[in-house]
Amino acid sequence: IDTNFIEDIQMLRPFGKGNPGPSFVTRDCIISDVRKIKEGKHIKLSLKKDNRAFEGILFNVDDKKNDVLPGDKAVDILYDLNINSWMGRKSIQLVIRDMIQKN
Repeated sequence: IDTNFIEDIQMLRPFGKGNPGPSFVTRDCIISDVRKIKEGKHIKLSLKKDNRAFEGILFNVDDKKNDVLPGDKAVDILYDLNINSWMGRKSIQLVIRDMIQKN
């Protein structure tokens, strides 16, 4: 996953009812950091898989998902890919749609 790959996917837009956007699954991630934002409504996660690190965000978190902690392992995530632009810097961001802890 890199920004070129995400930009290629974005060329398939517009996404909607007749053209759903692609979602991806990564299994057995490790959560290395958890930051609650917007008074705990959303959480930002730092994730690792196969020596690669990614940032993810999970919107409108329910109580079950709010229990994730740094160091949690065997986490499967379903996500959409996004390029986050902030202060002139672009980074890959996983917009997490669902997350399952297997432990």
